[in-house]
Amino acid sequence: MPTVADYCIPSWLDLLVKVAQMSAPFIFLASLYVAWRAFARTQHLSYFQKSVDAVMNFNARYEALIDERHAITGSSAEEKQAKIPKYFEKFWSLQSDQFDFFLLGLVDPITFTTWSQSLMREFRNTGAKDPSLSMMTGWENHGRRNSSESPLFIDYVKRLVDHANEQHSQVTDRTFCMAIAQDVYDREDVRKFRRHMLDRDPHKWDWELEIFKPPKPKLKVN
Repeated sequence: MPTVADYCIPSWLDLLVKVAQMSAPFIFLASLYVAWRAFARTQHLSYFQKSVDAVMNFNARYEALIDERHAITGSSAEEKQAKIPKYFEKFWSLQSDQFDFFLLGLVDPITFTTWSQSLMREFRNTGAKDPSLSMMTGWENHGRRNSSESPLFIDYVKRLVDHANEQHSQVTDRTFCMAIAQDVYDREDVRKFRRHMLDRDPHKWDWELEIFKPPKPKLKVN
């Protein structure tokens, strides 16, 4: 015969057990989400630190090159002949590294735009006091040759040079530099390149991307 206890509401303990059983999947999913957010935050901080380290390294290299250029200015003709090629090789190596790190997303667009403006000023101003340090000459004799395997970088510098030589441009230097930075960064092959670099596995890379291909030789027309 049923007792009164059979008709009583289950105890609070029983209710808590049932609620816990029903909530277990949701608690598990919430834990996964929290863990994912923590991992993403750690990755973001690591990425940010790499970006800061890269920018600081580039700025230090540029400051060292400024000191080196000042030293060359006061050198004899014989010393200049030996020092200038080394100076321009280091200068264009720095510019190329900055460009590559920007394409990888490790240098922000604002910083890269500022560097591009600085390079444009170099094309306009350097060589005024000492023709041997003309940036245009340095690019043609050293930069272009050493960057022959990087068609994107060559095209980027060419666009800066063209704008620097333009007498009555309706576009400000900063606007122009920002525009070409965005244009290069958003190229489809550059986007794929960034994804491949994040894979960290060269065997997954698509070596047919245009970014990996050297420029085709120009045929001379008689």
